Amino acid sequence: MELKTKRLILREMNPEDYNALYAVLADRENMRYYPYGFDEARVRDWIGRNMERYRIFGFGLWAVCLRETGEVIGDCGLTMQEVGGVIRPEIGYHIRADLQRNGFAKEASIAVRDWAFETLPFNEICSCMSAENEPSANTARSWGCRFVGEFEGGINEKTKVFALTRAQWNTLRRERARIGTVFIREERISPEEYVDFLRRSDLGSQYPKERFQKRIETLTKSVPISLAARTEEGLLVGVLFALTDYAYWMFVTDLGVARGFERRGIGTVLMKTAHELAGGEKDIAVYTVAEENAVPFYRKLGMKHSDDVMQYFKIDWTNWTVE
Repeated sequence: MELKTKRLILREMNPEDYNALYAVLADRENMRYYPYGFDEARVRDWIGRNMERYRIFGFGLWAVCLRETGEVIGDCGLTMQEVGGVIRPEIGYHIRADLQRNGFAKEASIAVRDWAFETLPFNEICSCMSAENEPSANTARSWGCRFVGEFEGGINEKTKVFALTRAQWNTLRRERARIGTVFIREERISPEEYVDFLRRSDLGSQYPKERFQKRIETLTKSVPISLAARTEEGLLVGVLFALTDYAYWMFVTDLGVARGFERRGIGTVLMKTAHELAGGEKDIAVYTVAEENAVPFYRKLGMKHSDDVMQYFKIDWTNWTVE
């Protein structure tokens, strides 16, 4: 079994990987959050136990190799672990100290995550670590996990548990772009979360008060293009809703970025992503109704005022700010 990513190859480890894995596992500083140290016997046992897992389950911790050279720099994979008294599939990872902070653990974990959900029947995968191991917790968050709780006992005095469900993974697969630690994906946003977002953005001043809740419920359920920008912790910080016929035009009904996240390029990437989904700038004309403060932003995108738009407007709207 072999998994390939842009920079890595994950393959079954074997006794010939002893020296490379010893450099990872026997480094006490590198493994400072592990409850015990590794000597020669424990490293060889580690390899043997994973080879046995391959035979029984078809998976285990795999050797993580640099794709260019084949050098083994750590391990990452899926094992069955007791988590708070329940046996659950867990993704674990260890990367050599001098190669950390390069995103290798995240890249390998994403490959294992996708393989597991595509190949195995599990509806949830977890990642566990000592409650003090914040670097490992950050890695778990980076490939989609969310904190679900802590328990005492096991190999650590206190263990943090992060988990990712199959439904959440299906949502992650719709990821379209990233801006730093913010990712953009196609997603149906709940009315409740969207109202909360409106309170945290200047977008909340453009809605009529009449039938507000019903309109929001209809909007979030029905709009053809629905994009969400979220932090790695899951906080909604940007939204774009658009109507399109996927043939000639797209009309952006809602585009906003939460206060504190402006001027990071989130709005620009939301617009470009929506344009691509609708059919691309060579085929699809884009329209929107812009408040005066938003006009400079749209001009930077290359949009211009139009004189050929007709309007039918007989609705009595009470302007208010979402509270």
